[in-house]
Amino acid sequence: MCRVGTWLIVAVMGTCIAACGEDEPVDGTADGTTDVAVDTTDVAVDTTADVAAETVADSAVEVDTAVVETTDTTVPDTSDTTVPDTSDTSDTTVPDTSDTSVPDTSDASDTSDGVIASGCGSADDCMNCAFGSKVTSPDECYCLFCASTPLTRSECADNQASWNALCDPWPRPDQQCPVAICLPGASPLCDAGGQCVADPNSCFFSEDCGTCRFDKPPTTAADCRCPTCGVPLANDSCEAVELAVSDVCAGFDYDACPLPPCMFPPPIVCSESIRTCGYGERVP
Repeated sequence: MCRVGTWLIVAVMGTCIAACGEDEPVDGTADGTTDVAVDTTDVAVDTTADVAAETVADSAVEVDTAVVETTDTTVPDTSDTTVPDTSDTSDTTVPDTSDTSVPDTSDASDTSDGVIASGCGSADDCMNCAFGSKVTSPDECYCLFCASTPLTRSECADNQASWNALCDPWPRPDQQCPVAICLPGASPLCDAGGQCVADPNSCFFSEDCGTCRFDKPPTTAADCRCPTCGVPLANDSCEAVELAVSDVCAGFDYDACPLPPCMFPPPIVCSESIRTCGYGERVP
């Protein structure tokens, strides 16, 4: 009995093992072959589909990026070209420049055009004037003294006309003017700049005259030079010349200048006829 039971158990177990080792056929091929075929097909399909999908997706993204980069050319809005309104040109008024005439300054004595020439062309245009300045209001009135201001004849006449219009009679009761004793002076000169100037040799008495090392003041270092034997000059003018020499020619080496061969000059006097300093006759 024991042996029969044992064989029955073994037979049953063998049957079970055999049943477990076999699948039910699907397509008439072995289980392993069917699975591999399906798996291979699945992998091939999945791979092709994935690659295609990825390629399309990648290409789409790249194209989109290119479009975004090249199609957005937005620039600042320049369509509004409105400018300030210049359409109203009805007002064409401009300054009148048709009259190009200029004041006549060719004749210093000509005041017909209302323009007073301040320059001179020669010493004949100049005079010593008692009306030293033009008067524009009664507050500017002044006492008249000796004719001692070098002016052109037209300037002097204009100053006199303004003084007569605003200051005559003068002085007024509340004003006082000193009494002037006037002597004739030298006629003024017309300098290189066209201005009337006092004659540097002007004098009233011989005591006003002397000998000066230089005849005129230097204006630049190039004008500095060795002194001469001396020239007749009014004392006041000589002082001004020497002062200019000290200022302008401070670096000039006067010690290197040779002594000029000067002779004893005749006396320097003030001429009674022209009131200038010059050499007079030597008294025996």
